[in-house]
Amino acid sequence: MAKSIKFPVPLLAVSYQQLISGLGKGTWSEYYRRSERWETYSPEQLVNEITAKSDTVNKIGFIGLGAMGFGMATHLLRSNFSVLVYKPTLSRFANAGGLVGNSPAEVSKDVDVLVIMVTNEAQAESVLYGDFGAVPALPTGASIILSSTVSLRICYPTGASLAK
Repeated sequence: MAKSIKFPVPLLAVSYQQLISGLGKGTWSEYYRRSERWETYSPEQLVNEITAKSDTVNKIGFIGLGAMGFGMATHLLRSNFSVLVYKPTLSRFANAGGLVGNSPAEVSKDVDVLVIMVTNEAQAESVLYGDFGAVPALPTGASIILSSTVSLRICYPTGASLAK
């Protein structure tokens, strides 16, 4: 089954484990109430929902082509998705047949899914909200897959601002 999944779903399980760990240590007590609904979390159900939706995905924006991101983006490209990327390794990805954008906003425009695979929280915030950031350019109904190691401090405000 894992080979039929077109998105990096295992990262979702890792994020959930980090959330539970933070809650257990009392680090995220202010978010505890909001996370109670996650007690019904089912990785299998989430995989089924994502793979069902993946058939409707045509265009994917991808930001962060480091050691992991380049492989993920080229895999999506080989799986016949239209993938538009943002720096730094533009020529390498263009040579693999991908499309290149000049800013996070340009990459985010008209995508069904935006994957962010940057190194840290500061980079994620910059990509999402900085000059020519991704959030204002995202079309209604687009999904963000934030595969970076970030705290809940960035996740909840991002989710809330996108829900508006």
